[in-house]
Amino acid sequence: MKKIIIITIIIVAILFVAIIGSVIVSSNKEVSQKEDIMLVQKNLEKSYSCYGYTIDNPKIVINPYEIAPISALIMFNTSEDIKVRVYVNDVFLYEESDEKREHYLDIYNLKMDNNEVKLVVDNKEYNYNVVIDKIELDLPTVVVDNDEIGFVEINSSLGGINKNNELVYYFEGFSNKIKQLDNGHFLITSSRKNNDGSYISFSEIDMVGRIYNDYVISDGFQGLVYPLENGNYLVLANNILEIDRQNGSVVREFIIDQDDEWVNLIYKDNEVILIGKNKTLYYDYDSDNVEVINKKEVDISNNITVKVGNFYRNFVQNRFGESSETVTSNLGVNLLFYKKIDDNYNKYKINFVKEFDRLVVSKDNDETIYIILDKFGQKLVYEMNDNIFYINDANLSGKYDIYVKISDKVYKTDYYVVVK
Repeated sequence: MKKIIIITIIIVAILFVAIIGSVIVSSNKEVSQKEDIMLVQKNLEKSYSCYGYTIDNPKIVINPYEIAPISALIMFNTSEDIKVRVYVNDVFLYEESDEKREHYLDIYNLKMDNNEVKLVVDNKEYNYNVVIDKIELDLPTVVVDNDEIGFVEINSSLGGINKNNELVYYFEGFSNKIKQLDNGHFLITSSRKNNDGSYISFSEIDMVGRIYNDYVISDGFQGLVYPLENGNYLVLANNILEIDRQNGSVVREFIIDQDDEWVNLIYKDNEVILIGKNKTLYYDYDSDNVEVINKKEVDISNNITVKVGNFYRNFVQNRFGESSETVTSNLGVNLLFYKKIDDNYNKYKINFVKEFDRLVVSKDNDETIYIILDKFGQKLVYEMNDNIFYINDANLSGKYDIYVKISDKVYKTDYYVVVK
């Protein structure tokens, strides 16, 4: 009986130390946390209300979801049910689908200037001046037809340019190709990348930047996404993946056994078409048979004719999947004699920022350094060669003191990181 009691006490003590060790650190500064934009948007949506505002004096919010600065949201309440028609700079956008008293109107296709927004109810007009501050950008020249918008990557964001070379759409933090879905939303790639340069995720967003669904590809992908007729998505990773739209799972895979620089991925006439700079692969969707054509045969323009309308849906957000665990180094590092903070590492200009799903480490030097995350029972070492490095949250939990090893010297930083 005594032996059982002793063993129980030992087990409880070990568990207690392990739990306490996971939440106690000796560094004195927590790495600053960058908020998840989807959580930010969720809180913004809760804060928006049309009550207390009228059509004569509405509430107007520029960049209402913090990623689309050339957009606005107009909110007001009416005493009776009405249906509103929306015009921007004398161009008709849409009409509300039904009569209502609570009005939340998405305003887009604006210019970086003064914009005349006109609301029409029956034959009565209400006019507002919506001012969009100029974003200092070097805009490329885009060749588009009259009704097209040419989308191009600008400063790690995606801009939409009209025939007058005016920037009328701008999605911060998104890049690469863009497609418009049947529901009017955009399918667009996040500009966040992995250590190997692959993209982390793609999202379904609307005209004013609400993110409805975010799809994380665990090992990254090459930024090319295309919607299928069945509602799923094609994604170019190491192979072509078919992603279930409802849950983000991989339901099918098309094997790529050719080398090229792939520039576009589309679905047309029951064929999955992968376009490279030197060749094009045609996969029969039903049989998986592939035909290789040794030339680029399909247009790769990123111009689209944007369908306008009132595309707001019940704003429910989902994130599917998570990034895989960051590869650790086999380097053995003894921290026993480095328990005091050593500020001398500051001369190497190493910075830490915590995003919602990973630790971002940046440096301004050419040294190969090692990042060590340490807590009771877990010590992880990562080799950093480039000037920016990402450590994903997978397999991490709790609080970690941060050490760095540069050349033969180990430094205990004054930072710790919290992984929830």
